[in-house]
Amino acid sequence: MKRIILLILFIFICINAKSQDKKLRSVFIYNFARYMVWPIEYQEGTFVIGIIGTSLINSELKKFTEKRKIGVQIIEIKKLSIKDLEATNCHIIYIPYKKSSSLKEVLKIVEEKPTLVVTEENNLFRNGADISFLEEGSKQRFQLNTKNFFMEKKLIDFFSNFITEKRIKLFDKVLEKRSRYLTVVLEDIYQAHNASAVLRSCDCFGFQDVHIIENKNEYYISPDVAMGSSKWLNLERYNNKKNNTLEAIQKLRDENYRIIATTPHKNAKNLQNFDINKGKFAVFFGTEMSGLSKKVFENSDEYLKIDMFGFTESLNISVSVATILHHLRLRLEKSKIIFLLKEKEKLNIKLDWMRRSIKKSNLLEKEFYRRKNLEN
Repeated sequence: MKRIILLILFIFICINAKSQDKKLRSVFIYNFARYMVWPIEYQEGTFVIGIIGTSLINSELKKFTEKRKIGVQIIEIKKLSIKDLEATNCHIIYIPYKKSSSLKEVLKIVEEKPTLVVTEENNLFRNGADISFLEEGSKQRFQLNTKNFFMEKKLIDFFSNFITEKRIKLFDKVLEKRSRYLTVVLEDIYQAHNASAVLRSCDCFGFQDVHIIENKNEYYISPDVAMGSSKWLNLERYNNKKNNTLEAIQKLRDENYRIIATTPHKNAKNLQNFDINKGKFAVFFGTEMSGLSKKVFENSDEYLKIDMFGFTESLNISVSVATILHHLRLRLEKSKIIFLLKEKEKLNIKLDWMRRSIKKSNLLEKEFYRRKNLEN
């Protein structure tokens, strides 16, 4: 049975169950989904949360997730019957207490799918669900099934049989220096060679995430320039609506990033005076012709510039990104800031890199879970 990897823990939160439980459950489900390691094929398209039958959580989930995403995926809440479920690929299935009797049938349908099953049913471990919400008087209790903990590491061990030891050591070496403390944001970059050179710089200087805003121009990667660097980065694209820029800014703020606009104008700080100690920061870069949009400047926390000493006002974007990343990386290395990836992040990224390095890794992964199912 291909089950999603879960964390060993029990969470007990005291709240007023009557008035807050559905809202709290919505928040919990959303945040849990954000930090799951979903298979590659489930990281594209719409992120689907299916609810079996009728439940008050339906409207609460819709309200809470309306302007949120899981990665780059728009979230869709669907009311489903068991019959509907057979034809629908859900990331998460929520089974209300009144539909608890359908748990066994649901588990059978999703047996070979990477689907997270959430219930309001007791006896979680006996019945096989992944997350269970329980009420104990005025307390709201969350139970997480622990049986699949360490499965992630076991999958990495399994994949290690199909990758050279040299490549695995290289993964570990690179991950030791990877960071998300600084992230690069590109707004409407239209020249493929510049866009690709930016990715190469992000990889070279060890910054894992790149956010790409596509209001007017579609982002295209030039393989000859990128040199395969996009394979090792997490690219977050915003190309669904007219307010992609504001959506990117809000997402980064939600993740506690400061919004930093690069510009040769305004009251910008140079690289030496920029404060790296105030917390994580997202550095925005615009097109060479027009720079960043008005929306970015209006919503920026600070401005950053590279000092120029010649006739030309600025460097081209790929050189600007490389210069800023190199300088700030050196400053971070010399600081006492904890800016490198956490162990859990390293594990997730390593698994993702392995999937991208092995031909037909999806089939191997299915075989891994098939064997684990036989063991259980």
